[in-house]
Amino acid sequence: MTSPQRRPPSPVQTGTTARGRFGVVVGIGRLIRQAPLSAIFLLLLWAIGAFTGSLKAGPPQQLLLGFGTGVGPLEHLRLGSPLTSALFTSGLSAYFLATAMVAGIAVFIEPRWGSLRLFWLAAASQIAGSVIGIELIRLLAAAGSGWAGGLRTDLIVGPWPLLLGVIVAYSAAVQAPWRLRIQLSVFVVVAALALYSGYLEDVVRLASACIGLLLAKLLATKSTVRTPRALQQEARTLFAAILVATAIGPVITAFNHRAAGPLSVLHYLFVSPQLNPGDLVNLCAEPQAVLRCAEASRELRFHGAGPAVMSLLPVMLVLLVAYGLRRGRRSAWLAALVLHALLAILGLVSFLPWNPHQQGREISIIQADSALAQLMPFLVPVVVVLALLSTRRLFRIPAPTGTYRQLARTFGLAVILVAAVYILGGSLLSSQFTPSPGLWELIQDFPRRLAPPGYLGLIPLPFLPTTAPATLLFEWSGVLVWAVAGLGRLRAFRREASQDPHLEMARAREIVHQYGDHALSYLTMWDGNRYWFNASGSSFVAYRVVSAVAIVVGDPIGPEQETAASVAEFIRFSTGHGWTTCFYSTTERLRDIGATAGWPSVEVAQEAYLPLGGITFAGKRFQDVRTAGSRAGREGITARWLSFPTAEPEIAEQIIELSREWIAGKGLPEMGFTLGGIDELNDPEVRCLVAINAAGRVHGITSWLPVYRDGIPIAWTLDYLRRGTDAFKGAMEFLISTAALKFQDEGARFVSLSGAPLARLAAQDRPVGLQWLLERTGS
Repeated sequence: MTSPQRRPPSPVQTGTTARGRFGVVVGIGRLIRQAPLSAIFLLLLWAIGAFTGSLKAGPPQQLLLGFGTGVGPLEHLRLGSPLTSALFTSGLSAYFLATAMVAGIAVFIEPRWGSLRLFWLAAASQIAGSVIGIELIRLLAAAGSGWAGGLRTDLIVGPWPLLLGVIVAYSAAVQAPWRLRIQLSVFVVVAALALYSGYLEDVVRLASACIGLLLAKLLATKSTVRTPRALQQEARTLFAAILVATAIGPVITAFNHRAAGPLSVLHYLFVSPQLNPGDLVNLCAEPQAVLRCAEASRELRFHGAGPAVMSLLPVMLVLLVAYGLRRGRRSAWLAALVLHALLAILGLVSFLPWNPHQQGREISIIQADSALAQLMPFLVPVVVVLALLSTRRLFRIPAPTGTYRQLARTFGLAVILVAAVYILGGSLLSSQFTPSPGLWELIQDFPRRLAPPGYLGLIPLPFLPTTAPATLLFEWSGVLVWAVAGLGRLRAFRREASQDPHLEMARAREIVHQYGDHALSYLTMWDGNRYWFNASGSSFVAYRVVSAVAIVVGDPIGPEQETAASVAEFIRFSTGHGWTTCFYSTTERLRDIGATAGWPSVEVAQEAYLPLGGITFAGKRFQDVRTAGSRAGREGITARWLSFPTAEPEIAEQIIELSREWIAGKGLPEMGFTLGGIDELNDPEVRCLVAINAAGRVHGITSWLPVYRDGIPIAWTLDYLRRGTDAFKGAMEFLISTAALKFQDEGARFVSLSGAPLARLAAQDRPVGLQWLLERTGS
């Protein structure tokens, strides 16, 4: 939630900030004072790494034996090894990653917790995470696990247990939903690495994250425990993240030949050994290599960039449906169900021991784990299918009518066009295949181009490409079809139900005339906004959906006693559509309503608020205003009220040219959300005041949005202001002061000069989090 703060005008305040060449040094010194433990740890980490020559590739073997930890050191009662292992990492990239994580702890965690508390929690995470993870491997190895047995001799270093433990433990102090997001992000990553990559350090990281979660429960206070339960959107995000992990994990193992985690065998669903076409021809020329020739022919499906992309098709499809699940789409739920059911069937067919294709196929699985490992490609999709069935109620959002009919037509057309190109091109290039295919062979082969190569191992290749053009046709036809399908599906997931904008706007306009007494209420009437109405139809919310975020313009508009209920009702509506909600440019009252629900807020601007009734622009404070008026009189410039839709063509054209000139000078487009442009002027309820000379030349323009109560404008808000590059000095002061006096004569209560971006009412308070980032960016 973001909100500008309203206050009466006050004298300009100035301040000083450390600048110049010593600014960075001062900032670092302040950070060291606030986080001495983090600073000392970083200094030790880099100093020891440099002194021992461990920065480039980790500690040398002799140091690793003395300072690393693992099953062996703990069995020999070297109980200090978990702590000494934290003083090294495995290489330069790991040093930089550790530094970034420690810096985050120094900025956010140590100043809040204190150095002593951080020390004990970090030590507990490092020791307990290391010991528990290593002991788990020892027990599994003793039980006969070949995977765990292969890790008994490993020695590891790194501060990852303490870093992950501290970060997860700190999530207890974070308000929902960020608490869940931090924990989810950490556990998805470490669990995927432990299950797929399967190194000893991966298991230790997972154990340390679990220790951090336990510490988070112990550290949680009543204020952090008593938060709203996870909304549907959070549950969808959680499920989508787990689905993404099941898809990304096999890719990790596919590109890491040392990966040997319990689920590492799943990568055979996606990749397979590659063979050069020339080697295949030589191999098949040997009479005694008939069986190997057939196997190599199947492996050829994985040769080249095209098959590599196609081999990742299951991953891409899972990522696509995960995005749809996060949006709550019913069709994504159905697609995920069908896809994982198909993956389960393919895993069953391809990997069970009775499959005749397994004879002669080389799969690197430790013998003691082979039965479980060969079942994994079947079991994992089955678990996902069961989870999908149990969470069906979360995914109920339908696509707009006709969405999937259009998608089916697009996909069908793509298949027909690509099939025609493949068959026609194959006929023209038939001599560049071996053996040379006929028309019927090409027609029969085209469906195979649409399947991932790893799933066609039992189907012999009828012909092979021998030249670059034939290879391009052979390998990329399927990629093109699935690219069209994927983009179409992504567009379908993003598409929202349409509504009659004119009918909805007319209904909203009636409510604005009755209850739109906030300074920014009239912004809800701008094109591009969508409208939600409460059950009684007496209040509405104007919003826009951008990247699954419903950005609300200002407060809900309607009777004041309905505001809190309207906010809660809209949140349920937004969550039901798979959106995250952000209220932008709100009042303090709405910010307070959000604060009671645990929503974070950040101050983005201060509203310049000018009460009317006694304004005379007398005194020293308004000298510039009086000077501008005098200058305008001397130069024969007057202020003229008009409505842009009915303005004379020559005046309207000058206003448009002023806008073009301003945009060209600023290098920015019209903002169009809470800052209007030419399109927003084209409204008969918006009043424009232009500075114009006797020759009819426009020097500047301001526009004013009405603030209504019971159908009557009670105030006005400044929106659009432009001045020419050669306009007289003080044109804006002249126009604004003239407008304020006119509105005062008409009985208006106040004028709002809109918000001063990145200005903050409580500037003396130390900003944190996003507020700190905004202030640094603004500076």
